[in-house]
This record gives sequence, structure tokens and C-alpha cells, in this order.
Amino acid sequence: MIVQALKNIKLLKNEIPRYLILGVWLLINLIAFLVVYFSFHNSLKYFYLRKIVQDGISWSRASAFCINLNAAIILLLVCRNSITYLRSFMCCSPNVVRVIDKHVSFHRYAAYLIFFFTIIHTIGHVHNVENFVEAKNAKFKPFEKNTNQEDLSGLFSTLSLLNKRPNGTFLNPVDTENAVPVFEVFKLLAGVSGIIMCLSLSLLASTSSENIRKSFYNLFWYSHQILVTVFYIFLLIHGAEQVVKHQTNTKTHNPQQCYLIYSEWPVKTETKQCDIPEFEGFTPVSWIWVLPSIILYLLERLIRFIRSLRKFKLARYIKHPSNVIELQIDKMNRIKYRAGQYVFLNLSEISFFEWHPFTITSAPDDQYLSVHIRCTGDWTSKLSSKIEQEKSIGFSVDGPFGSCAEDVFKYETVVLIGAGIGVTPYASILKHIWYILSTSHQNTATLQKVYFFWVSSTIDSFEWFGSLLQDLENSIKRSNRPDLLDYRIYLTRGWSLKQAKEIAINNDQEYDLFTGLSQKTNYEYRFNLLLG
Repeated sequence: MIVQALKNIKLLKNEIPRYLILGVWLLINLIAFLVVYFSFHNSLKYFYLRKIVQDGISWSRASAFCINLNAAIILLLVCRNSITYLRSFMCCSPNVVRVIDKHVSFHRYAAYLIFFFTIIHTIGHVHNVENFVEAKNAKFKPFEKNTNQEDLSGLFSTLSLLNKRPNGTFLNPVDTENAVPVFEVFKLLAGVSGIIMCLSLSLLASTSSENIRKSFYNLFWYSHQILVTVFYIFLLIHGAEQVVKHQTNTKTHNPQQCYLIYSEWPVKTETKQCDIPEFEGFTPVSWIWVLPSIILYLLERLIRFIRSLRKFKLARYIKHPSNVIELQIDKMNRIKYRAGQYVFLNLSEISFFEWHPFTITSAPDDQYLSVHIRCTGDWTSKLSSKIEQEKSIGFSVDGPFGSCAEDVFKYETVVLIGAGIGVTPYASILKHIWYILSTSHQNTATLQKVYFFWVSSTIDSFEWFGSLLQDLENSIKRSNRPDLLDYRIYLTRGWSLKQAKEIAINNDQEYDLFTGLSQKTNYEYRFNLLLG
């Protein structure tokens, strides 16, 4: 029990930077919300607006600020080229690099915050519209000083009629008596654009779930591209009508002193001056927040488009068992990558817009770039069929991009764990180690020990990866680093009764029956025992 608790503490320690940054970001959002909330709650400029809509304006404006804040950061978290530059070319500690690698998770967190603050913003403005309608329906009557209860219906009526004065400014956007709040929403640009943004966010949330991403990736991808574009377009124009007003002449009309004598406006005495209040729209600021992020993101998309124009020839196509295909693409010295990185592939003959990520399985020393793909989805199945029909095709390649796997050479001891086709990131790493050991330099820099665990459910997977392990095993035996690699292979199922008998007979042989390696395959796995 104590040992397990200590292990959990160690695991938690690795995640502290991520939770710390998330906590700081939540705190920034909370502080920003409170600052904006109380600025609207206490500001003299919004006194009359608060009298009509109460604190609905404070809630809606504070949440709007937080929406802008998160909308500005969310696009930056999916700018892959910039993130790859940060993790590869800046002197970052391993903890910082691990945090950078969580950028997609932070992207989701920002999306959750946008959705949360949108709910608050929407509720706040629904409350505001209803109060604007009630203020428009209020009847004018002089204020009675001797009454015990403050009746501001006359004030509301006076404020709602300001726009009918010559050159007058208005505070209440509702100009129809006995109006229906829902209809008034559709009369406002802010209302229509807000409804469209809410619908976009709802559809984005429903099509971004894990089940949709795995089962209907095309639906997720296309909806993301379209709905995010719609959201940002309407976010930029949402405040253009300037429905939210503030008073501009508080020096000649102090609302705290003048609001009870609304029936006498304008008033100018030795002790009091109450001119007709004048109002001005709240200047939209969303574009200031999101425009830099949009520009950077569009530059990223432009880079992707330029890369899509470059075609890389398919040098070799290999079909492996378990519905796995290997593509070897002639990189022609135009792609430089490190072991453990990944690329996005596009085949315009299938879809011009679809890009799919695949881990690079070749080493930087190879003259080609290879990926191993399990054909289980629509795009991968079409890809396999297309290649079999037409061998000479050209791919567009976007990348390479960084991942945590490329950092293995920064540590003295690393543990690599892969399952099934998920072993692909380590193919490039192990092959790169093999190249290093095969040269006269025989130097793996910091790396001193590699523990490699591979769990597979089928024997067929051993064919393409087993040959790599054989080469690496032979290379290590010939080098002066025979203890560099310690590997364990586990087969969980997929053998017949005949093969089970052969396994038992082969148990005393020097090399494994399936892999041809000196290290025998295990037929169960217990990592908690192996890793202590």
C-alpha cells in the first residue's frame, strides 16, 4: 500500500507542471472575470444601464472578456509549426517540453472555458433583453419623494424615449412597445450573431467527442474547419452594433444625483447640474484579442498549403499482415526529421482537404521516409486500394512535427512501451540506434540504457518489426555496448493449438520461434512486476 502510494506520488510529480499551468490559467480567468465584473458593477458610466438591466450587464461583459481571452489562445495551441519550433529549437527543460506536448489537451481546456463562459454570457443577455423590453413598456410618471418604495418606471420610460429627442442618443435598443423579447433578439446584429455562435459551439462540442473523432473522423475534421470559421467571423462582428451603451457626460450629469429628478431634466442650479444624459456605444474589442491569433493560424495554414503543392513520389509499397501497409516515400533531401517525430499525409486523389497524422518509422539516416498504417478507417482503406490500383502516385507531406518520443536521446535511461501498431514511434528510434552502433563512431551520447516492451495481439505483427529487432540485436552484439537494449515482447493471443505445441517444443531452443530473436516471446504481461 505504501509502495503504491509512493509510485502514485512519482507519477503525480511528472504531471505537476501541467496542472500548475492549468491552475494558473483558471486563476487568470477568474481574476479577469472579477475585475471586469466589478468595473461594470461600480462604474458611474454604466449607472443607468445597471438601473435597467441590473447586474446582467456585469455578468455578460465579464464573461465576454473571458471568451475573448480564451478565443485568443485556443488557436495558438494548434499552430503545430510554431509549437515544433518551441520544443525543438529553444532550450527547454524536460518538464517544459512535456507541457508543450500537452498542447492539444490545453486546446480542449480552452474550448471548455469558452463553452462555459458562453453559457453565462447568453443567460446574462437574455436577462438584459427582457429588462429592456420591460423598461420600454414602463409608463412615465413624476417621481414621488414621499413614497417608501423606489418606483423607477418613470425613469425607465424617460431613458427609453431619449432617442426621440432631436440629435438624441439612446440607451435602450428596444424601440417597440409591448415587444416580444425573442423577436427583439432577432432585430439586433448582436442577437443574430450570438445565436449563430451558440449553435456553432454546440455542434463543435457534439462533433468533437472522442467517439466521434475515432469513428467519424471526417465529420469531426470538416465540422471543426467550418464551424470554427463561422464562430470567429461572427465573433468579430458581434459587437459592431454597439448595443451596450455607457454615459459620456457624467461631469455635467452625475447619475447618482440626477436619476431621481428625471422629470425635471435638464436642471442647472448653483448646487446641481443635470443635463440630458448622453450615451455612446461600447467599442468592440474582440478583434484586438483574436486577430493576432487568427493571423498566425492563417500563416500556418498558408505554410500547409504551400507544402501541399510539393509532391513526394512513393518509392515502395509493402503490404504486411494484420492489414498493415508500409509506405516508403522518396524524401529527396527535402524533409529533415528526427527519430520519434510524425508527419501529416495527404493524397489529393482521395481528398484535397484531408490530412492524417502518422508516426515516422524510418530513421533520419534512411534515404526515404516511411510510415506504417493500419487500414481500418475510410481514408486508410481508400489509400490502400488506390495504391494497389495505381503504384505511381504522389503524396503531399506536412511536417515533421515534434512529439515526446523524439526526446529519448536526452535521457540516460528510457522505457519504451508499445502495443500493436502503437509501436511505430519506436521503430524510428531503434533503427536510429542501430545506425549509430553500425558506424565507427558508436556513440549514443547521453543514452545509456533502453528498456523496450512490446505487447501484440497477433503473431503477424512480428513480421515487419521483428526483422528490425534482429538487425538491432546483431548490431548490439557486435558493438562495445551489449547491455544497451533490454527488450521484452509479449503475445497476448492469436496462436493456434498447433502453434502452442510448437511454442512448448521451441522453449529450449536458442532463438524464438516467431521473432528469431535470442530473447524469447512472453505469453502474458505484468508490467507492475517487471518495472518494480
